[in-house]
Amino acid sequence: MPGVLNLRKVTLSSCLTYSAPALLLLAACQPKRPLPDLPTVDLARALYRTYVSRRHLLEWTTAASAEAAASNEVAEVVRKHWTVPIAALVLGAALLAAAGPQPALALALCLLWGGSPVLTWWVSQPRRGRSDAALSARDRSYLEGVARDTWRLFERCVGPDDHHLPPDNLQIVPHPMLARRTSPTNIGLYLLATACARQFGFIGNHEMLDRIEATLATLGRLQRHRGHFLNWYDTATAQPLLPLYVSTVDSGNLAGHLLALA
Repeated sequence: MPGVLNLRKVTLSSCLTYSAPALLLLAACQPKRPLPDLPTVDLARALYRTYVSRRHLLEWTTAASAEAAASNEVAEVVRKHWTVPIAALVLGAALLAAAGPQPALALALCLLWGGSPVLTWWVSQPRRGRSDAALSARDRSYLEGVARDTWRLFERCVGPDDHHLPPDNLQIVPHPMLARRTSPTNIGLYLLATACARQFGFIGNHEMLDRIEATLATLGRLQRHRGHFLNWYDTATAQPLLPLYVSTVDSGNLAGHLLALA
């Protein structure tokens, strides 16, 4: 019996010791709401509207509203996550009582976990920009190379054979294969990339205008639904791909890219 009790004691202490890192990760990934403030009311409201009333289904809190309501004060962060240091204290006491093989490591992890709310607040502080900040010559050269390689894809893969529509992707391995389909997001990014290529000096004014006008002319002929472009088109035929549907995300992306292009 003493051997069994000792084995149980060692097993318990080992479990507590090696579970501390997992608990630390859990603390780092915890939601912004404190534990007692579980969204049960929101969940019940969402289920009622979805399956019973079928009303107010598009009601949500925008990112701007959530950001405006969020507090960046350390006292508020600690108040929301007051359970974290208490749980870390309890776990640390349990680990020390269990006399695990690595008490110093266990204590350090618990201290780090207990202080995670303050650490989270500290790393979330806005960083002031430097007025004299500038990219190094090496970084600038690297980014310019990436930009040139990116434009080279459009330069080689967008033309009359594909109705001046950009491909979705170019597969390299195991052999080059062009995905001859496109979406409103792809089209918007291509138009914006064309304008950027002119700014970088990769192409001239005439080529920029020719490319943009050719793509816009194709857009005027594409099948749409109540003014919205469909989500996928075959670039070889300029016909929509099944199933036919409208993506609000892609339509929004295209709208933003066209505004930037203008």
